[in-house]
Amino acid sequence: MVPQRRVSPVPAPPEAAAVLPPAVSPDSQLRRVLGPGTLALTAMNLSIGSGIFALPAAVAAVIGAQAVYAYLACGTVLILVLLCYAELGSTTTRSGGGYAYLARAYGPYWGFVAGVLLWFGFGVMANAAIAAALADSVASVVPLFRAPWARAALLVGFFTVAVGVNVRGAQAGARLAVALTVLKLLPLAALVVASLPHWTVEAVTGGGVPPLATLGEASLLLFFAFTGVEASLATGAEFRNVRRDVPRGILLGGAGIVCTYLLVHVAAQSVLGAGLAAQTGAPLAAAAAVVLGAAGRSLLLAGGAVSMGAAVAGDMLATPRALFANAVDGHLPAALARVHPRFATPWVSIVTYGVLACGAALVGGFALLATLASAGLLVVYFATCAAVLVERRRGRGAGGFRTPGGAAVPLLGMAAVGALLVNVSPREWLSLGALVVVASAFYAVRRRAGGAG
Repeated sequence: MVPQRRVSPVPAPPEAAAVLPPAVSPDSQLRRVLGPGTLALTAMNLSIGSGIFALPAAVAAVIGAQAVYAYLACGTVLILVLLCYAELGSTTTRSGGGYAYLARAYGPYWGFVAGVLLWFGFGVMANAAIAAALADSVASVVPLFRAPWARAALLVGFFTVAVGVNVRGAQAGARLAVALTVLKLLPLAALVVASLPHWTVEAVTGGGVPPLATLGEASLLLFFAFTGVEASLATGAEFRNVRRDVPRGILLGGAGIVCTYLLVHVAAQSVLGAGLAAQTGAPLAAAAAVVLGAAGRSLLLAGGAVSMGAAVAGDMLATPRALFANAVDGHLPAALARVHPRFATPWVSIVTYGVLACGAALVGGFALLATLASAGLLVVYFATCAAVLVERRRGRGAGGFRTPGGAAVPLLGMAAVGALLVNVSPREWLSLGALVVVASAFYAVRRRAGGAG
């Protein structure tokens, strides 16, 4: 999926000339070596994290056997949002993903705020929480790592490897992420196949449509498990052909995410039935124990650990490009825009992002902040859907992918995300507001100092 040969840069499309950096910019020094297959698997990796191994029980506790409707509702919202990302990304040949799209549509300030919500408010903190959980998982098997020094050494070693591989090249980082993604999907596939004789009509159909209020509550809980997929687009300057690769890769990845979550839940529901909601610790491992025995349970537990490592390793490929793009535009220190002369990677951004995530994991206590910052993702999703309409009105995007149905898809996406935003708690809004204030202050200081445009 990641080609061996080096590929020459693809010229930027004419309609993007006003928003792309000049040919001498750091973006032009990156190598266009990634294709749609890598994008699809990276998207799946970033969305299907450790949560899938515990999520079925949490969803079943809210909505019971009718959880299938919540998965379908969230899958529909995800595809609507990803169609908008596909349209914007198919004509943006620079790094940054969501940051670059919103900066082009709304201006540098709003792009910067969105970037902070994506790379710091969600990326760094979520990675810190996942890495800390991975360390705890390893410590439960190897007691040595319960000691603070050993736990710290494990985390530093893990991030050092992830950073080192990604500094050596986008291909190397993609290979690592793809390999770990396949490894974590294999145990899930084994569970689904082994569960087929246990499948029931009720588990597959839900036995009836749930009340709207219950569906909304379950969908809000479930939707945050689908987030993270947008980070895979941050490597925009390293896709071989954005017009082809972005739509194909991101939509294929989105379909894979929805199918994986749905199949895994139906498998667990069919095997455990009403007892699924009570398996709050490791529901998939409990289901595997029934259909695959003790070895199956161990396989799923190991799969959870691999999934955590894969999610962090995959994000190390994607999200540092958002820091890089911000630095190229002058919003962050210029050092973050440096490209390695040999490996053609934004190595300073990769190292910086790794140090921040590792430091947060060592300090601990950031899992709550990562959860609260998820509200920021919904705001970014809403703005992204609206950006499609803004860009069309300005006549941009000719020659790229265009979502079908005119304005229907972005409007439906905005409506669906807006419905989820209504359920965000006041505490989450307060956390989001505080992060926006800090980001705005930093932006103002940089602009006053002449660093930002």
